Amino acid sequence: MLTLEMAIQKIQHFSPEQRNKVIEFIEFLEFQASQTKTIEQKNDDSDREPSFFDLAGIWERKNITLDDIRKDAWGKEVAKHAYRVYESRIRQKVETEENIGKMVIINIETGDYEVDETGLQAAKSLQAKSPYARLFGIRIGYNVAASFGGVMERVSSDFRYCD
Repeated sequence: MLTLEMAIQKIQHFSPEQRNKVIEFIEFLEFQASQTKTIEQKNDDSDREPSFFDLAGIWERKNITLDDIRKDAWGKEVAKHAYRVYESRIRQKVETEENIGKMVIINIETGDYEVDETGLQAAKSLQAKSPYARLFGIRIGYNVAASFGGVMERVSSDFRYCD
């Protein structure tokens, strides 16, 4: 069986969210390939010094949004950074008996945070202060913020969210 056929069979069993991730990854690979071709073409023109106006249109005809840039800039580090901020500056203040089970929403760029039952009002409040904030939510005292068919486990006070 060809590798492509094997990949298609596996992808057919993925959830829609997983399929979207595969498509995003393929689009990323296509983007990388186009960038490699562009660099190779520019290397062919390396005898010529680029003018300011050659560089001015660097983003022209690029399908790149602010969200794409932020996603690439933060990637998987968002959760690690948020957990570090939570552990070092927030946890000792919010992990009280009356807050167990509530959500703490953290602006991971500033360290600002708010606590409420669902996290919605806290997120709205933080976004009002900083519209482009990167927010991250943690359910106080639990290993996950939400569970769909899984188990939310209560964690002990010595549990560490990050290393």
